Amino acid sequence: KRDIERAKQMEKIAEKRRIVLVPFPEQGHINTMMLLGQALNLKGFSIIVAQGESNQVISPQHLPDFQFVIIRESVPMSQLQRFGPAEFMKKLNKTSEASFKDSMAQLLLQQGSDIACIIYDDFMYFSEAAAKEFKLPI
Repeated sequence: KRDIERAKQMEKIAEKRRIVLVPFPEQGHINTMMLLGQALNLKGFSIIVAQGESNQVISPQHLPDFQFVIIRESVPMSQLQRFGPAEFMKKLNKTSEASFKDSMAQLLLQQGSDIACIIYDDFMYFSEAAAKEFKLPI
């Protein structure tokens, strides 16, 4: 019985072949997340990268197999010094949440419900609210 349940779980995972990555827009965070994306891509997953409108630091030309989604937000990284880390993070997450939810809704409409999960940088905690709303694993 346990083997049958395990097989059913594996079938569900195999059906859902897209993973959404939400990196924090700093090079060290992005590099690590993109390496993870490349490894998952080699395993057969399609990768969707969500990045901020004013914080686009990943060039789609460098990762042609990835799809990119823009999150509208009002706090560019250049404001980090002005606000300080804690206030910047709070503002970034507050202004990005609604836009990310909209982006996820569009992805689910356009591509069906084949999103396996959302993997996000801890600093981008607005992603968790969207995952819960759309009942996606994180």
